[in-house]
Amino acid sequence: MADTEYNDGSIEIPDDAIVIRPSHWSWLWWAVPWIIFAFAGVSLDAISFGILPMVLALIVIVPRYLGWRTTSYTLTEEYVIIRQGRQRFNLSMTQIKEVQVRPGPFGRTLGYALIYLILKDNRGVMLQHVPQSSPLIQHIEARMTNDSTDLEESGDADKSS
Repeated sequence: MADTEYNDGSIEIPDDAIVIRPSHWSWLWWAVPWIIFAFAGVSLDAISFGILPMVLALIVIVPRYLGWRTTSYTLTEEYVIIRQGRQRFNLSMTQIKEVQVRPGPFGRTLGYALIYLILKDNRGVMLQHVPQSSPLIQHIEARMTNDSTDLEESGDADKSS
């Protein structure tokens, strides 16, 4: 990946940056069936006394919870900073061509959406479980509009010279 699209994380995050966390449903949706399974296992499992169902539930729930806990989308004037676990991607607003919103069957009801950021080289970046009430889409689209307006104005200025 080119340095202009993703860089090494050396961008300083300003104080006025907007931090968006994924919806809590991103891990809770997967946890509920396993919690029910674990409680049923504790009450019905006479062989391992519920330890096996609890361990299996924890194996599924803990990684999902940690993934949710360590994911954030930070918006600055020039970048969308995506942090997932120990990985950090700094995506320049100038590289974004289009924003697609896909709430999915449960997202409409639970208030989250899947956001696809289509880059100018036609690759895509997927942001999962973004709360629909977050300013992410409006923030990015406003910067995309400003970039194209600035380009048009500079082009008009070049023609008049």
